[in-house]
Amino acid sequence: MKRRSFIKSLPIVSIPAIIPGLSMHALTSKSLLNMLPAVETDRVLVMIQFAGGCDGLNMVFPRDQYTNLANARSNIIIPESSILGLNGNNATGLHPKMAEFRNMYDEGKVSIVQSVAYANQNFSHFRSTDIWMSGSDSGEVLNTGWSGRYLENEYPGAPNGYPNPSMTDPLAIQIGNSVSQVFWGNDGVLGYSLENTSSFYNLINGIQDSAPDTYYGDELTYIRQVALSANAYATAIQTASNNVTQQYTGYPSSNTLADHLKIVARLIKGGLETRLYLVTLNGFDTHSNQINTTDPTTGTMPNILEKFSKAVDAFQRDLSFLQIDERVLGMTFSEFGRRVKSNDSLGTDHGIAAPMLLFGSNVNGGIVGSNPVIPTVVNSNTNVTMQFDYRQVYTTLLKDWFCAPVAEINAVFDETWSTLPLVNPNVADDCLLPPLSVEVLRLKAETVKAGYHSLSWYAKNPVGVQKFVLQHSSDGFLFDDIKEEKVYEGVDNKYEYQFLYKYPQGRLHYYRVKMVENDGKIEYSNLEKLQVRGIDMSIYPNPAKDWFNIRLNDKDTSNIYTVEVTDIKGNNLLLLKLRWDDFSGSIYRLSLNNYVSGQYIVFIVDRYGEKYQQKLTVLN
Repeated sequence: MKRRSFIKSLPIVSIPAIIPGLSMHALTSKSLLNMLPAVETDRVLVMIQFAGGCDGLNMVFPRDQYTNLANARSNIIIPESSILGLNGNNATGLHPKMAEFRNMYDEGKVSIVQSVAYANQNFSHFRSTDIWMSGSDSGEVLNTGWSGRYLENEYPGAPNGYPNPSMTDPLAIQIGNSVSQVFWGNDGVLGYSLENTSSFYNLINGIQDSAPDTYYGDELTYIRQVALSANAYATAIQTASNNVTQQYTGYPSSNTLADHLKIVARLIKGGLETRLYLVTLNGFDTHSNQINTTDPTTGTMPNILEKFSKAVDAFQRDLSFLQIDERVLGMTFSEFGRRVKSNDSLGTDHGIAAPMLLFGSNVNGGIVGSNPVIPTVVNSNTNVTMQFDYRQVYTTLLKDWFCAPVAEINAVFDETWSTLPLVNPNVADDCLLPPLSVEVLRLKAETVKAGYHSLSWYAKNPVGVQKFVLQHSSDGFLFDDIKEEKVYEGVDNKYEYQFLYKYPQGRLHYYRVKMVENDGKIEYSNLEKLQVRGIDMSIYPNPAKDWFNIRLNDKDTSNIYTVEVTDIKGNNLLLLKLRWDDFSGSIYRLSLNNYVSGQYIVFIVDRYGEKYQQKLTVLN
């Protein structure tokens, strides 16, 4: 059986035990990889595959070369006035269907890497996808994936012997029909696959799709039972999912990518230690009918870009709502770009380079590289020239995001690639901190209820350690001691501690664990930051006459609000206290009968001391 046919034949839920004896060849011997030190991290990378070959020139526009681009694509070009401008960059813009993503860019949460590809582009969907998945040159064929080789080093022996007490969760998760080559290792598949959204919810609820009442149906039922009984990861996924009872409610409907990303956010928040996730957005093979002739800002590709923009925006909002946004970084990739010149079928043909998009609270926002050069005269073979090799992006993420040592990265790719400024420098610098004398010292902080943070940490083999001191800060610089714990006898040399802390007023809270050794040496854990969820406040109509509404969006229904209205000089005109029950569907109406025309300030202070304000114009 050919490899591609074999993959398609895998069960809905893929596990290592189902795929024994695969013959795979990596760039570097496994024994060498296992000699390298593993890195403890709770950071997560979410990869979004733009399947089909993304037309980067219809997504990230070189506005400074619009005339040449319009000449090359006269039958599909969108009006220049429709292109969305980027904060601080007049030369580049985004497709008008990517408004949410543009806003993320303006907030510093997007990095655009221009013209990414590999040398000697193959132009075949299948072969080029294999290259991107394997992390290889175009002239070599590998049966392992770059992520699989990375995971093999981090989890020696995997997939054999996994899950185990030290790692109970899937090493990687893909939402799709099978596990892509990106998660293949030397000894098998290191990823876990869920077919679709329904299969996930059926899994966590213990439900299976009904099989047909036929001989085939009986066989299918038996196969499913065997797979699930052998699947030790199912329980971990169910547990993680059940740990999350509330998520951001603004995910768009009829959007498969959004559905998949919502699952990813839920599993991360639920406590899975899975580092890598892969989801796919199809439809980018736009040889024809890329746009609607009556309105080139609409059509096949604009619809896809809109789905992407809305899905990623909701995902990022959800991560923020769940207070895990600083742990997660997203990345898009596609097997190739498209030609500069459009064809006669209102489409574009297979090309070389396209942008890669990275997003998250800890990306180094902005544009890396320059706009692709659009010649004055083009033909059907004119291509976007490569500026960056795709492995530069992979290398950067391994080094600056996952803190993988250089030796490990070089072993993954069998050669050295330069890095790019894609990760928040402060976060990347964390990877340069000297290792602790203790094998692992890891702190986890999360909100469990209003006014309280749950702080847990563990240490492995804390030889020569006198005590642990839990510390809190409001600015990340000045820390106060809040809890001291002496070292006690741990289980399997793993020492675990937990503390419920009633935090002081303020929006930002930083935590770390100070470890004091017997010789007086002091070392610190990772730094955890929690942001107290605030409220979203709006007032309308504005300008107002006779009355106005205060609208609040607050998940904390036990909150108490102080509402104050002042004139522009600061004179207090109204002061009242409200509870959530006083609002009607999140809205509270106030009369303006005693107010003259002019400017006013509306203040709301919540029970945590957080203040919100908005100007109000009265026209009486």
